[in-house]
Amino acid sequence: MKRSIGPYEGRRVRLRSLEAADLPLTMLWRNKERCRTAFRSTDPITEEDHRLWFEGYEQKEDDFVFVIESKHLPGRLSGVRIGQISLYHVTSREAELGRMMIGDDSFLRKGCALEAVEILVQEAGPGLGLSEIYLEVRSQNAAAIALYQRAGFIHDGIVICDHGTFVRMAVDIEAQR
Repeated sequence: MKRSIGPYEGRRVRLRSLEAADLPLTMLWRNKERCRTAFRSTDPITEEDHRLWFEGYEQKEDDFVFVIESKHLPGRLSGVRIGQISLYHVTSREAELGRMMIGDDSFLRKGCALEAVEILVQEAGPGLGLSEIYLEVRSQNAAAIALYQRAGFIHDGIVICDHGTFVRMAVDIEAQR
C-alpha cells in the first residue's frame, strides 16, 4: 500500500492525499481547457485513462498527489476541494513539482496556488529530506512562471520536447529555511 504523507495545513489551504473518491472531480478539472493546455500532454483524458493512471499511481512510492482544499477564506466554505498539486520522481535528495491546477474557477487568483506550492517547499520537502524541488512549466505560461518565482523558484534552463518548450525552474529548499 502507498505510504501517505501529510496532510499539510496552511492559512488558506490544506493539502491531503488524493483518494479514489476524488477521481471524478480531478478528471473534470484536468479536462478543462485552461487546465489541460498547461500540462505536458494536452489531450483530454477518459474515465478509463484516469482510472488506469490511478491504479498505477497507487503502486508508486515516489509519487504523491495532494488535493488542495479551501480553508478560512472570507465568504467561502472550508473543506471545498479546489485543486491539486503533486510531488513526483521523489528521490533521496530531489523531487519534481507538478500536476498543479486550481480546478474551481471561483478560487483562481486568491493566493491558493501560491500557498500550496509554499507548503510543499517548506513542509513536504524537508519532511522527505529533499534539498531541491524542480519543475517544468510551459514557456508561454507567464502567470505560472511568476507564481513559481514568488515561491522562490529560479530559472534553471529550457527543455524542448515533442510536447513543446518548457522552462525548468528549481528551488533550493535549504536556502528557503
